[in-house]
Amino acid sequence: MKLSIIVPVYNVEKYIEKCLNSLCNPEIEKEIIIVNDGSTDSSLKIVEEFKKNHDKENIIIISQENKGLSEARNTGLRKAKGEYVSFIDSDDFVDKKLYEIMVKEVIKDRVDYGIGKYSYFYENKDKKEYNDSEIKDIIDSFQSNPVKKGKELLKILKKEDKYGPEVWDDIYRREFLVENNLFFKPDRLHEDEIFTLEVFLKAEKVKYYAVPFYCYLQRENSIMKTQKVKNFTDMQKNIFDMEKLLTEEKNDKDIQKILIEGIHRFYKIIIKKSKMYPDENKKFIEDYKIFSKKYKENKIKNMFLRLKKSIKKKLKKFSKEK
Repeated sequence: MKLSIIVPVYNVEKYIEKCLNSLCNPEIEKEIIIVNDGSTDSSLKIVEEFKKNHDKENIIIISQENKGLSEARNTGLRKAKGEYVSFIDSDDFVDKKLYEIMVKEVIKDRVDYGIGKYSYFYENKDKKEYNDSEIKDIIDSFQSNPVKKGKELLKILKKEDKYGPEVWDDIYRREFLVENNLFFKPDRLHEDEIFTLEVFLKAEKVKYYAVPFYCYLQRENSIMKTQKVKNFTDMQKNIFDMEKLLTEEKNDKDIQKILIEGIHRFYKIIIKKSKMYPDENKKFIEDYKIFSKKYKENKIKNMFLRLKKSIKKKLKKFSKEK
């Protein structure tokens, strides 16, 4: 078995069929593991009907009580038999051609971790279709990228502002994850942040493919758009885990800088966005002061990076308008 595709499902009756249709590709030897995480709508019924109507596909359905996205992914990972695993969110979908290219290249290169790319998709709007010339350009682009150690590539991607923590546009060697005990933190939002850092720090063979196979749906009631207090307390849990990594990576000053800058950034986001919870906000500010005394922020460097990012964004927008 070459690939296990893990699809956590929770109350996505409107989107799940489109997601699963995009994953059905006879050119990829695979299993599709659907983890129904206690859905209360008709998602499970739709999934069961889909399996019945696609008997040539190796579809496995697992139902469990609601434990959250992290544990649904972990359930799928423990069940997986594939050489590689891919985590797909059930309200999103993939471009079949580009996904096939990405999967085959990752397997051919035998990397621990293959990094892809995503594009935003809005409801009621058509998805971009790639012509043969554009696909050739994508292939030509990644073929020149070398395989590197995780730490080395992390430093490069951070420097070039190409780093992204999301897991759903990446592909992983299953044994690498299991042998290094790389699972998602249970009952935690923003779980990708710490998972991806740990993957980079452990991986021996990583490649940046940047194949934009993943279509990321923008919708109002997604986890990323809610502002519950758990969003902020879970982000701080990621900070605490990053502080542990700081201790473990004491001999690599560049990695330490990346972690310190990341913690400063997370605290600023938490403090800025959690003002509707004054008690928690006050505690976040106190904790950040303690951290800042120990690890001072390079404000001039960060100001320069923000300016550089802003100019890059405006230039990109201007080129599109032209």
